[in-house]
Amino acid sequence: MPETGSDAQRSRVHPLGEEPHQLRRYRSGDAPRTIAWKHSARRDSLVVREYERAQQQDVLLDWAALHGLAHEPRISRLAAWVDQAEREGRRYRLRLPGQADTAAGRGPEHHHACLRALALLPRA
Repeated sequence: MPETGSDAQRSRVHPLGEEPHQLRRYRSGDAPRTIAWKHSARRDSLVVREYERAQQQDVLLDWAALHGLAHEPRISRLAAWVDQAEREGRRYRLRLPGQADTAAGRGPEHHHACLRALALLPRA
């Protein structure tokens, strides 16, 4: 699948993320599992860990990016990328010649709409 650039993944603070981001003071309602007990003991006040989760950008599946392929292989490659993006749970857009770009999305209806647009693509 095409890469969306070097900043394809931005990070944002999320309580259920994967990577520790920072410590902050405990607030009422924070989950007990986020309390940093060792740090809290050293400070004599409760602190909690905030985590980061990578946030992926939308993937653009562009007909023009496959300029080296013939018509049918391009359709096949784009259909495979649509399937892959859907399996990975990524949001994706489809750009085809002579048509407006599909809006970014995911899910069965979006998947079907993209595959239908590829199937009905007229030969240029």
